[in-house]
Amino acid sequence: MSAVTASLCSTLMFVLFVSADQKNITAESGQDVTLTCRAPNNNIIVVEWSRADLRDEYVFVYKDDQFAPDNQHPSFKNRVDLQDRQMKDGDVSLILKNVTINDTGTYECGVFMEETRSWKFISIIYLHVDPPVHWNIQRAVTTNQLQHSQAFFVLAGSTKPETAVRDSRYHHHHHHHHHHLYL
Repeated sequence: MSAVTASLCSTLMFVLFVSADQKNITAESGQDVTLTCRAPNNNIIVVEWSRADLRDEYVFVYKDDQFAPDNQHPSFKNRVDLQDRQMKDGDVSLILKNVTINDTGTYECGVFMEETRSWKFISIIYLHVDPPVHWNIQRAVTTNQLQHSQAFFVLAGSTKPETAVRDSRYHHHHHHHHHHLYL
């Protein structure tokens, strides 16, 4: 738990002190998400998508016009690709398929440019993934329980009217107007 909290804190600190070209995206579990990134031109030798907390492993690396699987973090295997492998107009956006809450994090897009022979880091995207429709399930369970307990009360009331009356009187003895309902 503390390790997770610590890494969350460092991610948050990181997000706070990051440059202006930063976007926030919120997605729901199961969606496909496009992380947008546009390089200045087409002379791109390497595209590198990384995530702040993965250290030496990458989300996606594309070099010499092909996907380079080395050092790709296992959780992204077969789930990521460039939106356009031709990288038309410098578009090196990444499509991340079927996201889960584990994909929450800070993604960075960098390119290695041919003419400057140097790295250029372009965009930083904070992706937050909501858990799968958790609240709807929770609500259904609660409603279900309520229906069961209502059914239970009705049964209890019809089989033993005197206990039901006594309990009600006991609970509402200061509300006199309740009494005639049970007599």
